[in-house]
Amino acid sequence: MADRGSPLPTSASAPAASSPQAPGADAPPSRRAWLIAFLLFAFMVINFADKAVLGLAAKPLTKELGLSSSEYGLIAGAFFLLFNVSAVAGGFIADRVSGRWFLLVMAVAWSLAQLPVAAAAGFGVLLAGRLVLGATEGPAVPVATHTLYQWFPAGARTRPTALLTAGAPLGVVAAAPLLGALISAHGWRSAFLAVAAVGAVWAVLWFVLGRDRGRPALDAPGPKPAAEAPSSPRVGYRQVLTSRTFLANTGVAFAGYWSAGLLLSFVPSYLEDVLGRDAAEAGRLVALPWALSALSLLVPAFLVPWMLRRGVSGRIANSGLSAVTSALSGLCLIGLAYGPAGSARIVFLAVGFSVATVVFPLALTSFGTLAPARLRGGAIGVYTGVYSVAGVVSPVVAGRLLDVGGHDAHGYATVFLLAAVLQLGGAAAVGCFSHPERDALRLAATFRQDAPPPGR
Repeated sequence: MADRGSPLPTSASAPAASSPQAPGADAPPSRRAWLIAFLLFAFMVINFADKAVLGLAAKPLTKELGLSSSEYGLIAGAFFLLFNVSAVAGGFIADRVSGRWFLLVMAVAWSLAQLPVAAAAGFGVLLAGRLVLGATEGPAVPVATHTLYQWFPAGARTRPTALLTAGAPLGVVAAAPLLGALISAHGWRSAFLAVAAVGAVWAVLWFVLGRDRGRPALDAPGPKPAAEAPSSPRVGYRQVLTSRTFLANTGVAFAGYWSAGLLLSFVPSYLEDVLGRDAAEAGRLVALPWALSALSLLVPAFLVPWMLRRGVSGRIANSGLSAVTSALSGLCLIGLAYGPAGSARIVFLAVGFSVATVVFPLALTSFGTLAPARLRGGAIGVYTGVYSVAGVVSPVVAGRLLDVGGHDAHGYATVFLLAAVLQLGGAAAVGCFSHPERDALRLAATFRQDAPPPGR
């Protein structure tokens, strides 16, 4: 039976599907579909290992090249400068071109972009290298998600979406200890060469095993979800992108990515500067919130279907869970800023930075309900491009705050408090305004009102 995990209407007020059940419509996804899902999971693992390597190499890199925290913050933020533009453009392109070749080109480009960084001798080369890497990694989420959704129908997307998004934290979990040890033993340049090699290996595997599905799973015979927006020219990007569900989920994702930007860029330095850990131990400790993130991302895969089976509305199961986890993240970041020293700081750090990531798969499943299939890649691309602006801004702001306030517990407290305020604001936004089923039905109602009378 297909997974009931996507946040679709379950109450009696939701309209029933109008099309008859076709034989095989509820058949489970094929082995090929799950092979594609695991390859895309590995793709996201590499994507975030590429992002994390700079933060892990921050201390020896800045020392060798004589960079200030502000300069390092600019380099870390530069990754996301073109990332945002390419994420939006890549999402629209994904609606029109082969995902197989798009993903292959991206993976090869990531590996090539790491090589100048490994050979960098100054600020300019590092800045340019991270700009190029960000431009080539920007479309990863919209293209991977759009490719994944070709293989899984709307009612079976919660678990593969959770698997896909879990690749991000697991990329750091796998990379941080290994790259930290590699940096300690062979210097920071060796870490960039290592992630380049892994990206090249994935490109070969995808070339051999990856493929597009000729007909999207959403369009397979059988009933469509009742609240899905109609695939009609009258429903366009403007209607989807200005809906309250889209705006609220993008806002809470912005807050989550602000925290992720800090985790990638400055938390390793916090562990060394404030908690007194060496580079190898900092690498192991920074893997802890990413490991918890991977576990947290599995929560929607099992909790949302469980809630829906017990009659909880899709809004509470999806938007409510997003609001709760974002609020919990904000409270933990306040604890990290002003709580007791010692092991409590590690607990607040691990929980605060991990649960913030739960909002990402919940947003994607919301958009799967909200957006017609022909608009999904572009909508997710805009979503990714907007929320990832936080990745540009948060390292720059954090670097400036630390240069002004000091590289001590007080300076980092200001950095974490700002992140906490954003998380609490995002929780309020998604809890109050995100309602994917309602907004999808509104799009359907608009379509019906705009439709020409019968016979015309």
